[in-house]
Amino acid sequence: MNLVNLTSETINLIPEGLNGPIITIPPSGQVARSSTTYQEAKSKRKVINMIEVDGTQIPVLKPYMEIEGIPDPVENTIYIVHAMVTLRINRSDVVSVYEPIKNLKGEIIGYKSLGCGPSVEDLKV
Repeated sequence: MNLVNLTSETINLIPEGLNGPIITIPPSGQVARSSTTYQEAKSKRKVINMIEVDGTQIPVLKPYMEIEGIPDPVENTIYIVHAMVTLRINRSDVVSVYEPIKNLKGEIIGYKSLGCGPSVEDLKV
């Protein structure tokens, strides 16, 4: 399986914990990100509900976001992106890091697993 890192940071996968092997995935040079400007996102967002807290109305928004920088699917290839991207992409080959592993100083040194978007049922690559 090929893992392509579409973030700007090196990713360390440590699936067996601190005593296990480390799989290091350097950035590919291509970054998946939102191509939506703040003004565009603000104008296209949708209010899906209003909730009242202490007499004040608070809107619940469905944000608008266009994503760029994700290649077309390739057999036996998984693309690693930031978590916000996986929430907007309904593809089983697009995942983000999950379950951070920290050192004694509390710094993230790697991740135990990968996670997919909420609407993906099976990882089929």
